Amino acid sequence: MFVFTDAANEEVIVRERRYTTDAQAGWPFLTHFNASALNYAGQLVTMVKERCSFLQTDADAEISDWTLGKVF
Repeated sequence: MFVFTDAANEEVIVRERRYTTDAQAGWPFLTHFNASALNYAGQLVTMVKERCSFLQTDADAEISDWTLGKVF
């Protein structure tokens, strides 16, 4: 999810760094290491659910709202 899939493309790197910073603003527990280990939104949902003590539906909704309009 926050993994640089096309490291040769500077635009992708800038976008992914912006997404990481944006995610960390909303979920301060999300470290750079955590972010680099996330490959898809479901993993972020699980992390947010567990660390924020959210219900599954609440975590799904929060991540769905956050990813809206983003290109991963």
